[in-house]
Amino acid sequence: MICLPCVKSTIGKKLRNYYEDWIEKDEARKDWEAVVNKREMLAQVQIERFFYSPEQQGCLSLLDQAERAIDAAEAIAQRLPKRQAIRRIGNLHQLRGQIYQGRGDEEGVIQTWQNALEVYEEAGLAMETANCRYILGAIHLNRANQELMPNFGIAEDYLQDALTYYDSAGMRDKAADTRFMFARLYTNASVRVGQDLGQQMMDAAIGHLTDAEFDYDAIRREFSAGSSVLEVQGGKRALITKSQRIYELALEILCLFRPDPMQAWNWAQRAKARALSDVLGMGVVPPARVLAELEKYPDALRLVKQEREMVARINQVSSEERVVLREELHTLWGQMMQNPQLSEYLELRLGTALEANDLEAIVATDDHVERSWLCVDWVAVGDRLFLLTLRPGQSAQLYQLPLRL
Repeated sequence: MICLPCVKSTIGKKLRNYYEDWIEKDEARKDWEAVVNKREMLAQVQIERFFYSPEQQGCLSLLDQAERAIDAAEAIAQRLPKRQAIRRIGNLHQLRGQIYQGRGDEEGVIQTWQNALEVYEEAGLAMETANCRYILGAIHLNRANQELMPNFGIAEDYLQDALTYYDSAGMRDKAADTRFMFARLYTNASVRVGQDLGQQMMDAAIGHLTDAEFDYDAIRREFSAGSSVLEVQGGKRALITKSQRIYELALEILCLFRPDPMQAWNWAQRAKARALSDVLGMGVVPPARVLAELEKYPDALRLVKQEREMVARINQVSSEERVVLREELHTLWGQMMQNPQLSEYLELRLGTALEANDLEAIVATDDHVERSWLCVDWVAVGDRLFLLTLRPGQSAQLYQLPLRL
């Protein structure tokens, strides 16, 4: 009988030997970039096996092998041109962080990311520096759950530096991710401080979530029917996942930590409207009926065509041109908002929701006819269920149900 773990071990050795053979050839050619690539790949393979292999998951010797590969790659990287060497060494520092993570050494993880940050910062690599600050902010956010001070302040500083860069560079997805981290940081901390300060933190969290929602809505509008199917579908899946956590955290605050029925109602409607629009794909390809209706209004149709041409170009231009193009798009959307013929098109494009005041205006009681109405919705916060109700002339009401999700 053949022992499966032995077979796996043999395959692993053959794979390492294969890489080592090619590394020798690369070294003979003095192709140092290829040597670093292969050493880095060897380290990544061992790390992946440590975390995910059914047979060898948790085997610490894999991390030892990965570390030796990283050590060798760092030594060779010194032979590369300076800027290229800096990028590779920074990447290797980050990879080494996964080794410390596997060993349960949180201080080691932080140190490796700080090392990468120093390397990128000294070289003036702004985006890489911001990414390191974002990761360090997230790490200290998690540490703040066990020890609020001083981790809270460190996380806040790192995240703010990252957000400043992402905003200035027009990196909406990264900016929205960072705003979510801020909201998570403030929400977590709010229950561990005094009431007044806790309320201020939750206000700040809702503010960051509102800004993140705006960023994600802008990204939605940049999807175009002219993009490749895989590009659109991949982008939409990531957007749906990230948008969902924004709404989940907002409802966690507004239903659980600081109940606010009216805000909870409005956030719930926006969450469901955006989700429906994403699932039906109306943000990318509006219904043919709507586009056919716009044929009657040449000025409105011209704006739609102009928008779709600009959206199709946005992923094909340089990052500097993209910032300018997004400003032009923002101006164009402002013009479209002023055109009444485009109201339905824009609502479908974005997934616009009826908020409480709009809903009441639509179904307001007719003075000449006796009738009444009640709107009911529900949301889940973790495994808890909440019922939301809205009646004419009354504020929204929020009830926690005894049922679990």
